[in-house]
Amino acid sequence: MKFLRQKTINELKLFGYSGMTLKNYVEAVSSLAKYHGKSPDTLGEEDIKAFLLYSQRRGLAPSSLRNLRCGILFFFTHVLKREVVVKHVPSMKQEFRLPIVLSTSEIERLIEATPDLKHKTILMTFYATGMRLEELRLFRVQNIDSQRMTLKFMGKGKRERYVPLSPVLLAQLRAYWKVYKPKDIFFPSKFQRPYHRRSIQCIFEDAKKLAEIKKPGGVHMLRHSFATHLFEANVPAFTIQRILGHQNIATTQKYVHVAINTITSVKSPLDLLSLNTLKAEAL
Repeated sequence: MKFLRQKTINELKLFGYSGMTLKNYVEAVSSLAKYHGKSPDTLGEEDIKAFLLYSQRRGLAPSSLRNLRCGILFFFTHVLKREVVVKHVPSMKQEFRLPIVLSTSEIERLIEATPDLKHKTILMTFYATGMRLEELRLFRVQNIDSQRMTLKFMGKGKRERYVPLSPVLLAQLRAYWKVYKPKDIFFPSKFQRPYHRRSIQCIFEDAKKLAEIKKPGGVHMLRHSFATHLFEANVPAFTIQRILGHQNIATTQKYVHVAINTITSVKSPLDLLSLNTLKAEAL
């Protein structure tokens, strides 16, 4: 089993998958083996389906089920070279859920309620750039170009992209730099390594409590809010797609469904009815 685990890790690295994908795929195969109490290379199609059904009954989120399936498919296709085993394993239907976003006043409360300079700067950077959590963890000093007013990120699939640098954010980054003077990683932990993902999530959760924001959701609410507020400011979808680093414009278009100006601009047919008509119908 250790040999298969290392072989899987090696294959994933050769394919250039991110550290998070590597972790998820390896855990998917380990969970499959643990469920059946056998080495995964001895399992077949029906074993895989039984495990996925079990995971579904446990109430795993659709995204988690997709991760399990993708990890198992990768293992049988690229590690064992037995694609035929997973050829008829069905894909899970994908849910379409609208992102939960914060209003601009809630963003203001969130930032103003955070007393710590580093934490406040992290939240402002998230919102001002629409970056992903992993992108913030690995954000470096040399990624800032104050002459061209841009920031550079290494996104999913190891694709670099530039985003505009807000003058307000630049002033905040400079204030932060004067105190902490980071040399490489811009927001290092106390051990001078990238923050742990959970630590950053806790910063956001603590800020929400201080700002008395009850909406459910994690730190990616700031990315969702950034994109939605750009739509509300009539920034073209193609531009937002490039800033967010989406490969598919359809992924970006979901923010149209939560942009206030696209919802409130629609006049309800109820408003077209006269008061007298309503009275007559009430009688």
